[in-house]
Amino acid sequence: MLALLQRHEAFPEEALMDLSRWLKANYSLDYLPVKSTISTILNHSGVSADHNPKRKSNKKPFSPEFERKLLAWIQRCEHWMVPIVNNSTIRVKSEQLRLKMVNENHDEAPKLEAMTFSRGRIQRFKMRYGLKLRCVHGEAASVNPEDIERGREDLRRATQGYPAWNICNMDETAYFYSAESRRTVSAQPFPGRKIVKKRITVALTSNADGSCKPPLLFIGKARQPRCFGSVEPSDLDYTNSKKGWMTQNIFSCWVEKFNEEMASHNRKVLLLLDNVSSHRYTGELSHVKIVMLPPNTTPYLQPQDAGIIRMFKSKVEELKGKLNVAKFDSFVESLDVGDIENAHARASKLHEMTVLEAMEIANGAWKSLKSSAIANCWRHTEILGEEMYELVDAADDANVWYL
Repeated sequence: MLALLQRHEAFPEEALMDLSRWLKANYSLDYLPVKSTISTILNHSGVSADHNPKRKSNKKPFSPEFERKLLAWIQRCEHWMVPIVNNSTIRVKSEQLRLKMVNENHDEAPKLEAMTFSRGRIQRFKMRYGLKLRCVHGEAASVNPEDIERGREDLRRATQGYPAWNICNMDETAYFYSAESRRTVSAQPFPGRKIVKKRITVALTSNADGSCKPPLLFIGKARQPRCFGSVEPSDLDYTNSKKGWMTQNIFSCWVEKFNEEMASHNRKVLLLLDNVSSHRYTGELSHVKIVMLPPNTTPYLQPQDAGIIRMFKSKVEELKGKLNVAKFDSFVESLDVGDIENAHARASKLHEMTVLEAMEIANGAWKSLKSSAIANCWRHTEILGEEMYELVDAADDANVWYL
């Protein structure tokens, strides 16, 4: 948008919000352009023909007015968080705008009548305005911002009177422990294999200052996985259900055990939980008070969803990578050139592991997470007052303890 660039050059100190209001007023927009979009356009203005003399081909917009209208439509989709913009829909909308401008006898109508929407033209348009095809992540867009803020205020009231180390959150995540990576670096196209869907559920619990990381709870389908032998590992907490998911009965057993542990340390804790049926508990707890998170706000308000689970899974992948390197190197060293067919079969299963191996890797990943990183994820949710973290900032990772 050349007018925006010219405006910015004339008034370089003008704030993004003021530029947004200027665009709405001058171009009769029915919405306020997003500040991040304006920032992207300004940051990528060097891609424009008039601003990047080093480019071999300085192709200017075919029709600045046409591009302004098309960009405004894309910004409107972004503003309303409707993820329908791709090359196909850009082409459809471009044809609609072209026909409309031709029928209105626009000054550029003769040029527009002959206009085509090639892949190259669409790509150059996206480059001029810093537009990229992006993945749509999570479920955050499904939540009303007002509901989020009300939920945040409710949680701030609920946590008053509790120190950070006595405010906890537990949540579960799926762990596809034998899944093979779907991306790899190679010189040639890499054929994929059937996806291995072996899964267990992992329940993670942490407190607001990261000083307390209770052992992980693992939930599988088998009552006694074969890899356990005749005795379940004493340092790993494993249970089972029909589908390998959290159930109300499993949660009841876990929270009662958690309550006993808190009682042994004389700690009265607040336990924040996702509002799902499997987290219902009808008994009495002496040292644990359960508070359900507001419905449908977990992408914003649940600490485990604010980065803790992501960090945990990232560390799991790191440890799995080390194990896979060792497995492959051992496989290469033991190759029998006379039995290539069997070697290929073995190679295709190098990424698979037992439930016990998966649990040990997960346990190591969990123990390696720093208390400061966990506390920072809690801080991002803004469900606690900033004063809660005055002591956390000075805390040392050596203070982390395991229940």
